[in-house]
Parts: sequence; structure tokens; C-alpha cells
Amino acid sequence: MKLIFLIIPVGLLSWFIWYLVRDNRAFFRRATGEIKDIRTDVISRISGFRTEHFELQCSRGFRLSGYIKIPDSSNKAFPVMLLLGGVFTGKNVVELVENIPEVEPVIIVSIDYPYEGKKRLKWWQIILALPKIRRAAVNSVRGLLLMIDMLSKRDEVDENRIYLSGVSFGAFFGIAAAACDTRIRSVASLYGGGKLEKLVASNLPFRIPVINHIIGIIAKFIVYPFEPLHYVRDIAPRPLLVVGSSSDEKFPEACARALYDKASQPKDLLWFQSKHPNPTRNDLTLEMTYVVARWMKNRGLLKEKP
Repeated sequence: MKLIFLIIPVGLLSWFIWYLVRDNRAFFRRATGEIKDIRTDVISRISGFRTEHFELQCSRGFRLSGYIKIPDSSNKAFPVMLLLGGVFTGKNVVELVENIPEVEPVIIVSIDYPYEGKKRLKWWQIILALPKIRRAAVNSVRGLLLMIDMLSKRDEVDENRIYLSGVSFGAFFGIAAAACDTRIRSVASLYGGGKLEKLVASNLPFRIPVINHIIGIIAKFIVYPFEPLHYVRDIAPRPLLVVGSSSDEKFPEACARALYDKASQPKDLLWFQSKHPNPTRNDLTLEMTYVVARWMKNRGLLKEKP
């Protein structure tokens, strides 16, 4: 009987250490599976672009849906921008982001995160929903890897020029996916960052800092496989752009700076002065689009428009 009381804590401790040190890239690759079915439907044709809704069925039993906006052309392959916004912003991202006149046209792709729950949650509801959020995050990373498989087989796609921009929580999934798949040729993290415990603690309402800090640490362990600081060094030698804001009320400045400091070259850091982006803010979305497009042109990722 005494042996059982010894085995249980030793077993739990061993599992916890394994959980902290395991190679999550191998976990995501192993858990991804294969595409079982693809369904696509054209939902609009506007100003030389067509927008399709797609749904992937994975052999592991989950579905991923999203949107792809493609320039009309019968004989040309275009670069791809994977745009990951916050939760519930898939279609909004595709509709709001415009192509930049000074650079070549780009295929724009966004996903609907596989999270089934309320759109607006209070802080304590978020804590309770963390296991469900974690499952959705795992499926998001797996889905992104499958989505690249899907895109690579399309004639319109230049499979050697697939890029990723993650905004807010989209940067978490994007950085993890890019670390797992080198077919993603560059990464931009916008209004995101690392240090999950700092992020959680900064968004809690308690006036006693130590309580916020403790809850932040607990939350970090629950979603530990998605800490961007674990993956950001694996982006190199591909270019990385980190965009933060000293006025961001959701992601503290320290989160963006920690991500940049942890990354290896080549990397760039830019600062905005606006609050955290809202999916309906067309002006900020357009400004971020120009910033990323110009950065990509300067890095030689996008060509000037002839």
C-alpha cells in the first residue's frame, strides 16, 4: 500500500517533466494525419478575384474550414499568404485584406478555428474553457499543416512561396505550424508574442498581482505546447517580422519583445501605437497589410508589380 502512494506521485512527476520537455513539433507532425476529403465552393467573384469556401476532412476525425481568395488567371501561379486572425475571424480576414498595388497579386487564405463555444467569455469562463480551447488549438496547428498539403497541389499556387501572418492569438498557432513545416517561407507575428503567463496575468481583473501571476502560470501549463517562445528559434533561417504596440491592452509590450529577443536572425521588429486590432477595423487592417507587404518586398519575398 505504501508503495502505491510512492508510485503515484513519482508517475505524475515523470509525466509532468515529459510534458515540459517533449518535442511538440514531432507531436504535431505525428498527430496530423492525412486529408481524407476536400470540398470547395465558389462563394463570390469580385474585382478580378474569386473567393472559395473550403472544408478539409482529416483522417484523424476532425474538420477544418476556411476561405481562399484567388486572383483570376488561367496560366500563372501566385504566392500565398496564410492570414491567421483571432477566433471567429476567418471570413472577415479574407474580405478585409486587400492586395497591394505596388506588389504582385497574392492568394489570401484564412481559416475558421475549430472551436465550438461562445464568442465572448468572461475571464473565469475562459479559464474553465481552457481544455476545449487547447483541443481547438491542437486541431488548428494540425489543420494548417494539412491546408499546406492542399494548397501545394493547386495549380494557382506557387508552392515555393507560401508565407504566414498571424494576428493576435493567430500568431500562436502560426509560429507552431511554421516550426513544424519549412514549406512556410516566412512568418509575421502581429500584435502577438510570447510569455503566456504574462499574457494571461495582464488580462485578469484582480488587483493583487500575485494572484494574477499564479493563475497565469497555471494557464500556461495547460496550453504549454503553444508557447511561441518554444518554437520561434526554429523559424530561422526564414525571415521573421514581429509587430507590437506599446498601447496594446491585450498583449503587453513585453510579450512582443520576448518573442523578438528569443528569435534568431533574420528578424525585424516594428512598433505600432494603436490598441489591439479589431477584425472590423478596416483602417488598421489595411495599415498592417501594407506594413507586411513592404517588409516582404524588402526581404525579397514579393516581387514589384510590373
